[in-house]
Amino acid sequence: MAAQADTPAKVFVSYATADLATVDMVKKWSTDPQVEVFVAEHSAPAGTALNDRIIAEIQGCDLFLLMWSAEASKSEYVLQEVGVAVGTNRPILPVVLEQGVPLPALIVNLKYLDAPRYPSEWLVAVQRRLDEMAQTKQSAAAQVTAQAKTAQPVQLKLSGVEVVLVAAVIVLVILLLTTKGGPGGGAA
Repeated sequence: MAAQADTPAKVFVSYATADLATVDMVKKWSTDPQVEVFVAEHSAPAGTALNDRIIAEIQGCDLFLLMWSAEASKSEYVLQEVGVAVGTNRPILPVVLEQGVPLPALIVNLKYLDAPRYPSEWLVAVQRRLDEMAQTKQSAAAQVTAQAKTAQPVQLKLSGVEVVLVAAVIVLVILLLTTKGGPGGGAA
């Protein structure tokens, strides 16, 4: 599926409800119209089957942003979301919100943003990553569009005999499909 220039980069934010204020701050900071941030609390209307919607959003995201805290480490939902992101090879950016909370085993090898250690820098780093992601997606979409504009139709060069053979096959197929009973002849 080709990317389109008007398709925003999609970010899925995984978080514990206790960290919603921090998540809202991240969402507020991401003002780029080319970045769509999915926060289940705000992005899914009432009555939505959340499990299906969340899985679809993770599978379709360009970045899985994990807001990791002691509460997130206790949340079955957050851990399942991390599993879906890893299982579908989504790029993951963990933000550790509290000291002493190790990342989940599935992503322990990833470099993370350390919010307690760099309180004035982590949000800027997230914004930079979102901007880079949007630019990359726009560049890829522009490249696909340019390639589509320069694509030339393929012209088949058939000899006279080949044209007659193709025409004969088409006539045979039409005859077979229009005979009584369709393919295989008719009466059982």
